[in-house]
Amino acid sequence: MALAVVVGLWWTVEPATGRVVQGGLALVAVAAVAMRHRFPLTATVAAVVATAVAWVLGVSADPCLLVGMCLFTVAERRGGAQFPRWSVAAAVVTAASLLTVAPQGLAENIRWLVVAVVVVTASWALGVRTRQVRIEAAARSAAQERLRLARDVHDVLSHSLGVIGVRAGVTAHVGGLPSEELRGTLREIETEARSALGELGGLLDRARRGGWSGRCDDLAGALATMAGELRSCGIVVDADICGTTGAWPPALRTAVEQIAREATTNVIRHSGARRCRITLREAGQQVVLGIVDDGRGIGGRVAGHGITGMRERAALAGGTVDVGEGPGCAVTARLPMVPGRP
Repeated sequence: MALAVVVGLWWTVEPATGRVVQGGLALVAVAAVAMRHRFPLTATVAAVVATAVAWVLGVSADPCLLVGMCLFTVAERRGGAQFPRWSVAAAVVTAASLLTVAPQGLAENIRWLVVAVVVVTASWALGVRTRQVRIEAAARSAAQERLRLARDVHDVLSHSLGVIGVRAGVTAHVGGLPSEELRGTLREIETEARSALGELGGLLDRARRGGWSGRCDDLAGALATMAGELRSCGIVVDADICGTTGAWPPALRTAVEQIAREATTNVIRHSGARRCRITLREAGQQVVLGIVDDGRGIGGRVAGHGITGMRERAALAGGTVDVGEGPGCAVTARLPMVPGRP
């Protein structure tokens, strides 16, 4: 682009001083543009000097386009305000210099000055705006990563600790429990705790490496495991799972698994239910997950992090989650088979 500016706005001007001086100044300006990423301030000063001298000598008609390229990089790296006060002072100094020193007529100088001011001001403003957009994008990315990590940690710890708490509570309140059955329950609690620690360690390791937060390759197996955990907590489970889950997209299977995990955790920890029904089916271009229990429901309580996380995961997959508030709480998730399609 710098070479195109030189060919179009420098080389088309017939210099009175000869092509050598014109070519030397053009070479300085192009070199400044080429080096602007490594030495932005030095490159900008070099471009300003080369362009100003060329204009005074009448060997260029460049309205500071090459200066604008360098100034954009400076603003992108260090810019603060989009329209700083120093720009007004620079415009005044440039105008006074052109109107008194430049060889062209007054009208020609004014036209060139207007274009130059527009180019320089726009270059600076665009550079500052680019810097602001990058900062905002980095902040949004960091916030989304924190939110994703919070959801994943909540899913891992809430479910596992909920199961452990219920099993330990049942064991503690049952009198005369045979020692062998007690040891079996404690072994189950130990296995659940180790599994939770393993999942948490894997999650943190993937977070450090910037990898994906996880994926569910066997959705039917994951739902069967959840049903088994419900049964181990004394809840009668009726499961009706679609048999074609292996053909679904990985992101869809993962979203269904995470929503189901949170819903069953709520059944274990909060519902006081005795029965629970898990259904998973295809309905046209949608997958419908239903988890219904005969517990107390959420009533008038404010939705916690778990319900918020379910809705966020469904929204990321292009779907919705409905949570009933009355007794016999029902969680219904509807997710599209193809992302972006209702």
